[in-house]
Amino acid sequence: MLACGEEPNHVTMIGVLCAFSHAGLVEEGRLYFSSMTKNHSLIPKKDHYYHMVDLLAPVDCLNEARNLIETMPMNPDAVVWGSLLAACKVHGEIEMGKHAVEKLLEIEPRNSGPYVLLSNMYAEVGRWGDVVRVRKVMRQQGVIK
Repeated sequence: MLACGEEPNHVTMIGVLCAFSHAGLVEEGRLYFSSMTKNHSLIPKKDHYYHMVDLLAPVDCLNEARNLIETMPMNPDAVVWGSLLAACKVHGEIEMGKHAVEKLLEIEPRNSGPYVLLSNMYAEVGRWGDVVRVRKVMRQQGVIK
């Protein structure tokens, strides 16, 4: 595309980032994400940030993914935080997962999904007291599984 003199647009860049994510090409994804503003005068949108989190999280770059979310120029939505939470579960990162749950509940306080995922993360490592605590908070908040 670039060799033919065509400039990418926002949709093109989403496709590129998604492809890199599915292929596990982290360095290439980072490069193209930064090239959006540097080379193509494109300001990344939420979807671009989501795909970057989706690219970084499975390969255990969770701190980088979290930093990216927290420095987004717009408010991250539940999809972005949910992507980080899912990766935290895969990698057993309970403390960062707890942070993602807190952020998700600020956005969607009645959503049972984050509670259940956090409870399951605690159960996987035998933290039964925390499992009980999460379920108790769900009941107190009137959240139904």
